[in-house]
Amino acid sequence: MIVKALANKLAVGIKQAAPEHPASVEVLRYSLMMIFNPLFAVSGALLISLFTGRTAEVAIVLVCFALLRHVSGGVHLKSTEACILASAGGATILSYIAVDNHWTFILNIASCLLVLIFAPSRLEKSTWVQKQSYPTLRLIALLIVASNFLIQSPVMAAAFFTQALTLIRFKK
Repeated sequence: MIVKALANKLAVGIKQAAPEHPASVEVLRYSLMMIFNPLFAVSGALLISLFTGRTAEVAIVLVCFALLRHVSGGVHLKSTEACILASAGGATILSYIAVDNHWTFILNIASCLLVLIFAPSRLEKSTWVQKQSYPTLRLIALLIVASNFLIQSPVMAAAFFTQALTLIRFKK
């Protein structure tokens, strides 16, 4: 609720400063929350990385996770704060993944399979994705993950695998 309160306060201030603007306070608040969520998650992860000395690895995790998530979708947490904490904490933890080439290969294979089976996932409410684009998005997601067969980065493999796990829909 902290992020929502901040976004609301700023939205009200913006509306008061420009009352003739057609955007409502609700639209401004939503837009600000869409900016704050990734901004705070990335800033938090990078700030932590300054103390852990894993800035390059955290940056790789953040880019790989976000890139794959953009085209494949995935589970959404119920609150903005939970998303920020999970993203910053997850990026920090994943930055410490150090597996050999064999395990990197296994993670790559597992990620490819998960993407092939479950991607895209939970993009129904997305404004930019149409259902007929799903096969193309699945192919793009697969190519993104498969790029790590050439790069062979354990950190990328961990980021892709973690994101691919968020594609799975469990029945209630």
